Amino acid sequence: MTEIGEVDVRKRRSRQEVKRLVAEFETSGLLRSEFCRKHNLALGTLQRGLRRRRMEVEGQSEAKRLVEVKLAGKQRNGSGPGNLLFGSSVGRRSAN
Repeated sequence: MTEIGEVDVRKRRSRQEVKRLVAEFETSGLLRSEFCRKHNLALGTLQRGLRRRRMEVEGQSEAKRLVEVKLAGKQRNGSGPGNLLFGSSVGRRSAN
């Protein structure tokens, strides 16, 4: 609150405005926190914009990050789950 009865309302930025700010950040030479403070920008907004920009450059879409999950192994007497196998978008596999 700035004065009695006044509340600072955060502005919702358009995707185009975030893209512009990301491009400006990349050429600014500032740390993320410094840039965000200077432009009254939430750190999460900048980080999300940077991630989107990186994915555009790499030719990926957000949907390509999803990985299929399969159940493996036999269930015991029809009760209880089997082992859950999952992989990451970088090709690693793990069993739970």
